[in-house]
Amino acid sequence: MRKTTRKRRRKPCLMRWLQSLHVCWDKCITGTLGSKFSSGESVCLSNCAQWYKDIRLIIMKRFQSMH
Repeated sequence: MRKTTRKRRRKPCLMRWLQSLHVCWDKCITGTLGSKFSSGESVCLSNCAQWYKDIRLIIMKRFQSMH
C-alpha cells in the first residue's frame, strides 16, 4: 500500500519537472533551428542543463530518503 502511494506522489512531481524542461527549451530557443545555437541560446541552454542536474540530484535524494 505504501509503495503505491509513493508512486502516485512521484508521478506529478516528475511530470512538473519534465514540463519545466520544455518551458526552459522554449524560452532559450528563440530563432529557427540551424547548425548552431546563438551565443545567447547556448548560455541559456547551459543554465537549463545545470538546473536540470541540480534538480535531478534533489529528486534522487528525496526518493532515496523515502525508502
